[in-house]
Amino acid sequence: SRPDYFDWQAQLASDLARDRPEVVVAMFGGNDAQPFLVNGHPVHFNTPEWIAAYSARIAQFVGQAVGGGRRVLWVGMPIMSSATFSASMQVLNQIDRTQVNTVAGQAGGFFDSWPLFVDSSGHYSAFLADATGRLQQVRQSDGIHLSRTGADRLATAVVADLQSRFGRPFH
Repeated sequence: SRPDYFDWQAQLASDLARDRPEVVVAMFGGNDAQPFLVNGHPVHFNTPEWIAAYSARIAQFVGQAVGGGRRVLWVGMPIMSSATFSASMQVLNQIDRTQVNTVAGQAGGFFDSWPLFVDSSGHYSAFLADATGRLQQVRQSDGIHLSRTGADRLATAVVADLQSRFGRPFH
């Protein structure tokens, strides 16, 4: 949301030129639910003007990511311990999903990480059962960031989705 702070478009251009990937996997937004400037004046999060500007930025990123025949998988933000912050992440996820589907079409997809990090009642939990039923800490104590185990859980699911979605093995 703040290219004045960090320019993801420029970073993506540099990464694409250097690494020449077949697939771009993107996951960001945890710091994006904030006001920013549009044409020199501030706009507040989740207002129509903010949504339009943020949508345009995501569309530009996705368009750049799928240029040259690449594919893109956008990983949505997970549930957060704060209900208010979770609601903000749902706003971002909806924008991201819409832009990936609109701009990338068949060359892209949106991976919903939310279900990976909720308990059986659909609520946030820092501890979740692994495949064997053993509880594992999947979130850090801040209620935002993933633990190493949580990151591994997400990475495994993303790789499986890439393989299913794009029909070939990814590592």
